[in-house]
Amino acid sequence: MAIPSSVTHAVKDSSSLAATPLTHVRVLPPVYSHPSLLGSSWDVLGGADPPPSAPAGSRSTVSTAPASSAAAVPVPAPLPAPVGPTPLPVDRFTLPAINSGNDYLQNRDLILFWLRSPGFSTGRPDSALITDTTNSLASQYWEGQLRMAVQNGPVRNLFANTGDLYYGHGFEMLASLEAEFKPATFSHTFTTFISLVNDKQAEEGLHEFRARFEGHLHVMSQSAISIPPILQAMLFLRALHPRYKSIVDLFASKQRDISVASINSIILDARFIDEFNFFGSNGNPAPVCDDPLDTASQLESIDDDDYPPAQAPLDEFNPPSDSPIGNHMPDDTADDSVSVGIR
Repeated sequence: MAIPSSVTHAVKDSSSLAATPLTHVRVLPPVYSHPSLLGSSWDVLGGADPPPSAPAGSRSTVSTAPASSAAAVPVPAPLPAPVGPTPLPVDRFTLPAINSGNDYLQNRDLILFWLRSPGFSTGRPDSALITDTTNSLASQYWEGQLRMAVQNGPVRNLFANTGDLYYGHGFEMLASLEAEFKPATFSHTFTTFISLVNDKQAEEGLHEFRARFEGHLHVMSQSAISIPPILQAMLFLRALHPRYKSIVDLFASKQRDISVASINSIILDARFIDEFNFFGSNGNPAPVCDDPLDTASQLESIDDDDYPPAQAPLDEFNPPSDSPIGNHMPDDTADDSVSVGIR
């Protein structure tokens, strides 16, 4: 059978192509297919054999197993909310004037109260008076209050010529006042002890004097110097007003045991004495002299109507005529030798 000429021509053309060198052929890069697109997880380029194909006529099964956790994309954690300054409360305070160290100590309890209040505190877990981002508004408010409180006294010199050191730093201003006037040093303690020993009750009430007396004790306790209770009772007795001298006499005569006495028990005795008011004939209370040894002033202040008129001492040997002794004397004693000798 003869081969058609068209076929022979085609074979010749193909043979010529096979002999032609591949010098101008552009090689394309390999195509990497994603496993999900191929329907399996085998490695195309790693050399792993593909899974065997299902036989003809069988149904293909689709895997419903969840994807591995390594392929899951991690979700980033949300960013924390920015921390801003704590707003100030609606109800605000005004500090009284602080012109001296005593003024600061008298108002220190009030200052500590506001430092514990929400919105005016440092908001810190410790007790440090430091300004930060959270308490900046409160610190600024404290600065304004302190500058107004010290503006008319020598205390303002603590913050004079400091530039912008305390601008917006009211807590640091409080720390400076604490370091200057807080009685934590031994020099302040000695001054307080002298005040405690020399303090005397004036015309004030018991509770007012007790508050001042125990204030001295509290100041000394802040310097780790405590006074024994028995010495506290002794000093309190010594400082009482002279109208309570009878209480002192009870302890001085050992009718009361000073070793078990306390300020509370002395206050109870003093209140018992206050329940009795001694009046003279003119309706006025009996005067009490500050100095119990000054008897002259006490005698001058007593009215004449308070006591009956003084009487001459009775002479038992020369009784008056209206005396019962004179009326019952025997008449026969006129010439008695004993009577004559006595006369």
